[in-house]
Amino acid sequence: MRFTIRDLLWLTVVVALGVAWWVDRRVLIEAHWIAARELAANQRWEHRAQAMANALQRAGWTVEFTESGSNIQPPPNPSAPSKNLPSN
Repeated sequence: MRFTIRDLLWLTVVVALGVAWWVDRRVLIEAHWIAARELAANQRWEHRAQAMANALQRAGWTVEFTESGSNIQPPPNPSAPSKNLPSN
């Protein structure tokens, strides 16, 4: 069986396309798994932060989440002196 140069060039094109497709699939699958792991990690941290906020709110704290971060304020201290009382 004899192959011409044209046959070998076509074989090279077919193999190159197959390898390029395989490499592209591997890159896409790896990117998908990386994104899925990051999403799962973010969801775990979000769940933990929300649990912490719920615990603080039950203790009387004020907790607000914003785009730039969070705002956490302690409950008012009933034994602290009032700001409106005149000093002696």
